[in-house]
Amino acid sequence: MYHFMVNVPGENEQTIEKGMRLLDRIYELHSAKRNLGTLVLNNVRILPGTPLAELARKEGTIRPETDLLYPTYYNPPPYEALRYRLETYHLRKNVFMWQKVSE
Repeated sequence: MYHFMVNVPGENEQTIEKGMRLLDRIYELHSAKRNLGTLVLNNVRILPGTPLAELARKEGTIRPETDLLYPTYYNPPPYEALRYRLETYHLRKNVFMWQKVSE
């Protein structure tokens, strides 16, 4: 099982590409035995009083009145769909691995 945080502060096209290559490497390691349990991709939760909360306010990702006691996640543009992009990439590779199909 692997857990990853996505769309963290400082994320860019280069770090996203590295993340996709890491997913490729994980599948290389597990494909022969088909023993990959799961990959979990999460966004970072913004907690009150943290540097991330201040950054998110400055960027306009959250408003000053946003109640951070309710789960609120750091997911700013332009990568707000990044988690879904990576999940789709992972799920496609997973189906192919279990079906013993090369991409």
